Amino acid sequence: MSAEVPPPSVQPVETVTVSDTAAKVFYAVFKNMENKMYWAEPLDSAFYCACFSEFMAMLFFQVLSVGGAMTTLHAEHPNLLEISMSFGFGIMVIAQWAGPLSGAHINCAVTFALYLAGRVSGTRFIFYTLAQILGAVAGAIILLMIFGSNYNGSDQNFASNEWDPNVFNGGQVFLAEMFGTAILIFNVFATIDHPMAGKTNHHP
Repeated sequence: MSAEVPPPSVQPVETVTVSDTAAKVFYAVFKNMENKMYWAEPLDSAFYCACFSEFMAMLFFQVLSVGGAMTTLHAEHPNLLEISMSFGFGIMVIAQWAGPLSGAHINCAVTFALYLAGRVSGTRFIFYTLAQILGAVAGAIILLMIFGSNYNGSDQNFASNEWDPNVFNGGQVFLAEMFGTAILIFNVFATIDHPMAGKTNHHP
């Protein structure tokens, strides 16, 4: 008489939800970023030269790019090609000389993304951000001196961006800015970022 074969045991199936998977992915991403981020670095002459480069880069960006756009914004039909070329050629020229000195971030979002990726230190992130803000303010003061306080630009705005509330709402504009910034950051990581630019050999 043959022995009875016990029925195969049924293992409980683990239910994996989309939210669990997303949480694991985000945890892995941020854990990896946490391992890469670092704070301190020597405050030597190369560091301060890089910070001054970011200050001057943002100042020139304001004067060349924003100033170039302002030369046509006062017209009844602004020249969009002139505006886009002012920004495109302006940032191209600035990146050529600022790149070897500081990496040519010229944007606080770029510096923050590079910090999260472990490309720059937390100290450099803070100093670069301050330098960029001060450079932007200095550039705006120069534009104010050039164009005067009576500048009649687009809807009386002094070189500022806006959207038509009859066409777009705040959420749509926020989404567009978010994707635009993401594309910029991707481009920086792919082409512009020089990992060793403006840094000494302290990086781990």
